[in-house]
Parts: sequence; C-alpha cells; structure tokens
Amino acid sequence: MSGSDSIAEFWHAFFELGITEARPVTLEVIPMGEYALEVGEYSVFSVDDLVDRGKIMVLWKNEDGVWKMHRDTWNSSVPLPEP
Repeated sequence: MSGSDSIAEFWHAFFELGITEARPVTLEVIPMGEYALEVGEYSVFSVDDLVDRGKIMVLWKNEDGVWKMHRDTWNSSVPLPEP
C-alpha cells in the first residue's frame, strides 16, 4: 500500500474490526547513513483480549533533513488456528 489515503483506509478498516489498540514498541534503531532500520514488536488488542502480537521492521530515509518512513513490514508471532 502506498500513499496517505491508502494507509488511512487500511487503519480505518482495521479498527472497524473491533480493534481498540495497536501498540508498537521500538527495540532497536540501526543507523545506516541516509537510512535507519527500526526493529521492534507489536501487540494488538480488542476490548477484552490480546488479538495478535508480532515483529515489525521499518526502514526510514532521511530526505532533506526529515526522516520519512520508506518501507514498513510486520509479521505475526501467533500461530494459525488448527483447521
């Protein structure tokens, strides 16, 4: 997904599923010149429960002195339910 409108639509739909909180936590930032790699973890909650938890990585790029998110990805650490 790319662009602020697409990102806003994604998060709007995400919270309409009953999600009440998405909590990212940065564990490490690795500087790499005009880039920086952020490594962390996340937890996602509904009103009553932990819904998901996993890992995140964000690649930041310095553009004219402003750090902008260049790439973002996440993976769940919760196993899929049995079929």
